[in-house]
Amino acid sequence: MSDFNEKDHPRDKDGKFVDKNGDVKVKAQKVADNIQFKRLDHFGNPIKDKSKDNSNSGQDAIDYLRQKHPSDFKPKVVKIDMTTEIQKAITDAKTPNEQRDIIFDYIMNEMRGVYKTGDGVEVTISYRTAKEYTHNAIEVKLRIAPQLAEILKHSEFIGIVDAEHKRYKKFMYYKTNFDINGKIHSAKINIGITLGNKAVLYEINQFRE
Repeated sequence: MSDFNEKDHPRDKDGKFVDKNGDVKVKAQKVADNIQFKRLDHFGNPIKDKSKDNSNSGQDAIDYLRQKHPSDFKPKVVKIDMTTEIQKAITDAKTPNEQRDIIFDYIMNEMRGVYKTGDGVEVTISYRTAKEYTHNAIEVKLRIAPQLAEILKHSEFIGIVDAEHKRYKKFMYYKTNFDINGKIHSAKINIGITLGNKAVLYEINQFRE
């Protein structure tokens, strides 16, 4: 893309680019947007030029997308289907450890892959997800596991922070709401960002009814 010369593109009182008749120039506005958010990160979100802004651009990108596409960020209550075979297996398990083993195997055999959050971040569910997710897991956490893809899809972004972790350089947090047998619950989703910029589902906790 060629360099953008500000003086060649007059603006109106609101700062939008206009032609000689005062009409908004959509193409010029897109050029300006591409300069401010001139590349996409591995999540598909626009980020600022790091040479001009060394601040954390993750939140900036999310805020930008929220303004452009507010309807994409409306949270939804996910209804957990308690009639499936996997839910019956959890109910029939004799101990909490047996329940955890059932969900560990389910995640490993049925759920490993890449899924999107409510704002389009691609998140991997992996062996490490299965291991961390089921470690000392309470029953409500196990009950939502078969619908993790839907949980992620309808999650709501909370924030992103630097992490002191041997595998993850940052953690992204999302809120989820779900319905189990008519009772509405909420929880916090923790997604780890690896040194290679891969997003991995790390944990779901802070369950509240």
